[in-house]
Amino acid sequence: MEKALIPGLYVYERFTPKTSPVLKELLQLSKTISKNSGFSFVHGNSSLIPQLTLWENLQLSATHEHWEDFVRDSAPTLKALISLLKEPHKKAGVAANWECFLVSLLKGILEPTPNLLIDMEEEIFPAFIVKTVKSALMNTSHEKMVYLSSSAPSLWLDCAHHLVKKNGYEFVFEKLDAENLKRHWAA
Repeated sequence: MEKALIPGLYVYERFTPKTSPVLKELLQLSKTISKNSGFSFVHGNSSLIPQLTLWENLQLSATHEHWEDFVRDSAPTLKALISLLKEPHKKAGVAANWECFLVSLLKGILEPTPNLLIDMEEEIFPAFIVKTVKSALMNTSHEKMVYLSSSAPSLWLDCAHHLVKKNGYEFVFEKLDAENLKRHWAA
């Protein structure tokens, strides 16, 4: 088993039923790789306070008081995600699942934690958003350990550092070099 201790994007191939929370598995994975225990968990459906607006939820992690200041002062890597939020003053309870996920992702990126655990639900995303999310995750993976749980890991192969599978109680790491990528894409 190869363990990597450098920041990167680790795609965990999820085989658990959709109703089963993946947080426990991602925490086990992060403790296997990283000695740093702090984490942010990103999940679209239940990670925001529904009575607050998307911006108010984001303000819990952001240092700005006004939306316009936040947009202006954000890093270029975040601006692409921010630009997808057309109605930041919409209540989270009535926002689309993908909008809630984006706010949760922005919060996770902004938090000063070493690990970012993501329960990715690809089916909630319109196709045009996936590229922007990939770009943001690739940039974030230079600074943080990003653990992404996916039922469609092939979607993330072009930006992943390692592919992780669970064999019994053990995590198996596969470094995604050129040969491994060819093999996965051929399948």
